[in-house]
Amino acid sequence: MAGIRLYQPDEIIKEYVYSWYIRDEQTVTAMKLLAKDRTGSLQDIFDCLGGHILSQVDGFAKTVALSKEQTLALIKLIYLQEELYHWVDIFNPGRQKAFLEEQLARFGQKYALPTAHLSEMIPQVIKIYNPLQRIRLRLQRIFGRVGK
Repeated sequence: MAGIRLYQPDEIIKEYVYSWYIRDEQTVTAMKLLAKDRTGSLQDIFDCLGGHILSQVDGFAKTVALSKEQTLALIKLIYLQEELYHWVDIFNPGRQKAFLEEQLARFGQKYALPTAHLSEMIPQVIKIYNPLQRIRLRLQRIFGRVGK
């Protein structure tokens, strides 16, 4: 037997905050209040919470030339991989905002892909081997001598 579980927006917000390894109930409550008007769709909730995170680390987000989704994914990767959640709450960094941005910038080069540079290829002349062409040239030489 299968069942369908419908999640409430509060549960989605709670799990989103927990996915950042933040277990503080005050933070969860603050994020629920922040996104209470944005409960129209799942994407609205994620956009609201992602926008809040990007606003908290705007110094780092402005220096990275990526889309919002890519920047947020990079921030989450660095935040979780380097275990920054032990020192600072990304949803409310407060006085540690400068420390958080410094750590993100420090590890940003480690995890970010280098910027892409388009290369310009020089056109090349490629000679295609054609065995019939060789035979034709030999026949022209032979018949050319005979005609003289």
